[in-house]
Amino acid sequence: MTDHGETTALLRRIFADLGYQLEIDFVPWSRAVRMGTADHPYDGYFPEYQVQEAGRLQSDSLGSSLIGFAYKADLIVPEINLQMLQRFSLGVVQDYINQHQLDLWIRLGLLKPQYALSDQQNLLKLVNGRVELIVIDQRVMDYWLQQDRKLQPYREQIRFHDQFSEQKTLHLVLNDNPRLRQLMHQLNSALEHQTRSDAAR
Repeated sequence: MTDHGETTALLRRIFADLGYQLEIDFVPWSRAVRMGTADHPYDGYFPEYQVQEAGRLQSDSLGSSLIGFAYKADLIVPEINLQMLQRFSLGVVQDYINQHQLDLWIRLGLLKPQYALSDQQNLLKLVNGRVELIVIDQRVMDYWLQQDRKLQPYREQIRFHDQFSEQKTLHLVLNDNPRLRQLMHQLNSALEHQTRSDAAR
């Protein structure tokens, strides 16, 4: 998808209808979160899963996506549980929110994954055999397998495992100030209107 995914296309369309031009820079996630603060010239970042953050505003849902595991087709993947994951090399993106139970195991030190700076980098590590499993959003996986020239040859070799998966809603996060509170109100009203329109079809 040339418009950088469904969520980006949705926000561009809504903000254009509201009279705004959405400007987006694409950076590694940890950097995006740091840059989307009052100390930087960015108003916010997306797509974020539903979390509560002090000093931040979070939009209503922009949609949802499935978080699961990706692996190469020649790998036999048994039932996914803690013991199984301890036997496989696992890749995650630094500072991402993953499945709740998986993040708990990582925080407790029961799993020691390899960290990447982006989903794109994580997929490259997977296809090059540096890890056996990665945690990824299914839509993000499909996007990069279609768009990245280095990953395109592997499109038929990568599988998505939806066992031990979680469906998560996607949100825009903005800094909390009067100007952006008004903007968030406009955005949420537009999202509500679209939801009602979709339900009426």
